[in-house]
Amino acid sequence: MKKSIKVVLVTAFVFFSVVLLPNSQVWAEISPLTENLFEDICPQINDNGYVVWVGFDGEDNEIFLHDGTTATQLTNNSYEDTLPQINAGGYVVWVGFDGEDNEIFLYTPDAEDDDSGASGGGSGCFISTVSIFK
Repeated sequence: MKKSIKVVLVTAFVFFSVVLLPNSQVWAEISPLTENLFEDICPQINDNGYVVWVGFDGEDNEIFLHDGTTATQLTNNSYEDTLPQINAGGYVVWVGFDGEDNEIFLYTPDAEDDDSGASGGGSGCFISTVSIFK
């Protein structure tokens, strides 16, 4: 019984290593999206390969978006932005503390510039707010 198990295991190993491994085209590319002296945390990725994360800018936490080619800082303010989420369409939501309470912010990738001054504002971002703790 032990001899037949060894033969099956050896046969399976040989088949796997000789037949399956050389024919499998599974390769992964690993590359850093961030290279800085600050903490980058809470990454989220959508099905299109877009990544959002929280990054410290030297003063507070901000939201960043990588579109597969370029990293863009979505927020640039004096308060904490955290918990980013991204959907398949590239819409990003996060929580930001506006000095009084937490608010939910939305980045809409195809919207025209918004001059409201809320969080990121401008640079192709439309940002709206909804109170979450009142």
